[in-house]
Amino acid sequence: MSGARSALGTFRLGQKPGARPDPSISTLASADGPAQTARRQGYIDLVENGQFDQVVEERIPILFPEEKRSDARLLGIARKMAADTGADTFLAQQRAIMARIDSRPRLGEIAVPTLLIWGDKDGITSRAHHDEILDAISGAKLEVIAGAGHLPTVEAPELVVPLLTAFIDG
Repeated sequence: MSGARSALGTFRLGQKPGARPDPSISTLASADGPAQTARRQGYIDLVENGQFDQVVEERIPILFPEEKRSDARLLGIARKMAADTGADTFLAQQRAIMARIDSRPRLGEIAVPTLLIWGDKDGITSRAHHDEILDAISGAKLEVIAGAGHLPTVEAPELVVPLLTAFIDG
């Protein structure tokens, strides 16, 4: 989540998470595999060759379900998010993700309320990825957003915001 570090992110930094609730949206606990690393390296190569704008266009098919890929509002948001992030930050993010550890062995240590939110048409993370996290964290809850892709907060804010509000307000 922007502006916050999840319990999963805290573990990756070698710290013990605090007692605050942990919402995680469209996340992975595993390290990247060879195919994911190769895809990210392709994005890095594009950016380093001055083609940052092409990266978001290549990601649209995995960010949004087919029926939403022509939605001008969603595409505008995705493009603005990319522009706001900028090439340098995007490169740093991709390199950090490529180097992240596999957090699955330590998921059972997370002892804070945990909410997972996943769009059932996500082209990056799967139900199996979320079930793995759900099964490993005692008391974790999974909310599935029907028809949403990788960006459920953008695609279905009317569903996601109340879930997050209720969870955080506890």
